[in-house]
Amino acid sequence: HVPVNAMFYSHSKSVSFTMRNDSKEAIQVKVGDKEMTLAPGKPQDLKLEVGDKIVAVNSTTNYAAGTVLAVVSSQLSDTTVVLR
Repeated sequence: HVPVNAMFYSHSKSVSFTMRNDSKEAIQVKVGDKEMTLAPGKPQDLKLEVGDKIVAVNSTTNYAAGTVLAVVSSQLSDTTVVLR
């Protein structure tokens, strides 16, 4: 059995990090149920829950649609994830 207070007070840990697209084309990604476009050369600050997946929505030269680009973990905290 799980204690009742654990069910109501369990919090996922948020992790803040930056993603930067170093390729020459925009990469459309899906984070949870939200989509965003990572423009070439522009950093994007993110704050996501541990376990969230960042998935490529469109195919590019380097990534097929559906490719998991990153899975958020505490190790990403205050880092920059670079897509090439």
